[in-house]
Amino acid sequence: MANLKKHFFSILAVAIFFILAIGSSAEKLTYQFRIGSYGYQGDTTEKRNFLLKNDGSKIYGENIKKIYHPGFSKTDISIDNQTFPTSEIKGYQEANIFYLRYKGYVKRIIHGKLNVYEMTLEEVRGTTGNLTSFTKYKYFMQRGEDEKLQRIKNSEDVRKAVKDCPEALAKLDMPYDELQKKVRASSYFLSEVIRAYNQCK
Repeated sequence: MANLKKHFFSILAVAIFFILAIGSSAEKLTYQFRIGSYGYQGDTTEKRNFLLKNDGSKIYGENIKKIYHPGFSKTDISIDNQTFPTSEIKGYQEANIFYLRYKGYVKRIIHGKLNVYEMTLEEVRGTTGNLTSFTKYKYFMQRGEDEKLQRIKNSEDVRKAVKDCPEALAKLDMPYDELQKKVRASSYFLSEVIRAYNQCK
């Protein structure tokens, strides 16, 4: 009888550990580092749709389409009746939002001295018959319009980027744990920090 009880409690302990482990994993999957894009209305100085070529010239029009060629690695992009190889295009603006060519296209969500781009990825996880799809986001910053994109992985990357602006840096001046709570609580918190940087004299 004693051995039976020991066996029962051993199984119970393993089951509880397994449940807690699943709960912990679910929490990690649920939280994603986000930079909110609320309030961004695009470039206020340029309202029309256009393709931006690598040489800096713009081709204006109305309808923008991406053209994929099955079986070939090349893609094209067109605006109205003009078609260009994607390799010749730096980015495009549609519906007042700019998209930069980078591993596909990334959406600009903050524009200024420090630009921020959002990459959207659709992923599927699980086993056959129990698949779950979800959206994952990656963020990149760019100084000016021509510098290379740098990945933003956490609030520390933002701190380093805005360190020469006291007003923006002050928004991050708090203990690490408190800062992480703010970042988790609102995807807009870091947006405000970067916007403050862009307004810094």
